[in-house]
Amino acid sequence: MVFETLREFGYRKVEPYTNYGLSWSELGDTLRSYDLEPTSLHNGDRDPERATQASVDLGSKYTNMNFARMNTLDEWRAFAVDVLNPVHEAMTAAGVKYGYHNHDAEFTVEENGVQAYDVLLEEFNGHMQLDLYWAVTGGADPVEVFSRDEGRFLQFHVKDKAADGFFADPGEGTIDFPRIFAARKESGVQEYITENDSPADALEFAETGFDYLRNLRY
Repeated sequence: MVFETLREFGYRKVEPYTNYGLSWSELGDTLRSYDLEPTSLHNGDRDPERATQASVDLGSKYTNMNFARMNTLDEWRAFAVDVLNPVHEAMTAAGVKYGYHNHDAEFTVEENGVQAYDVLLEEFNGHMQLDLYWAVTGGADPVEVFSRDEGRFLQFHVKDKAADGFFADPGEGTIDFPRIFAARKESGVQEYITENDSPADALEFAETGFDYLRNLRY
């Protein structure tokens, strides 16, 4: 079974993206039966009550908005204030840390030198889950991004970038992870989440990613 194999690779924490047809509480119980703790949840539900209940039922410490794409800074600002912050408020009341997971648009939508990511840092009240691949793809330097609000980047999605721009397993692409991780104290990072959006073999990726992070020197 996949969960048993992940445990054998060395994983002890996971971040679900779906509940695989189970209830969130059933998924949490199943993961824990394999000694895997679902400390984080990737969830795009914009309803504060539903999103929070999913986190509580799963038993996650963190939950992160998984995707958004707007064309103007005003749209990003409204999204932070009207969508993200109400969910953050509900999550906080339930004892869950609510964050935002970026793609590339947050760094490419820019007006007068201000990026959408800057708007999120200013208007959104939660933490940031920094996807390193998407930040680099958007033209950003993750270490420079940390400096914009030190201590706020509680989680990294560790996904590498192939020479052709596509996804790669951590350590097999072009992103300088040792340099980024050397600056980790500035970020405030607490969790590293291995990721490849389109792996040739999901379990092989999971093993490769875990081994890379376990042996990373910086």
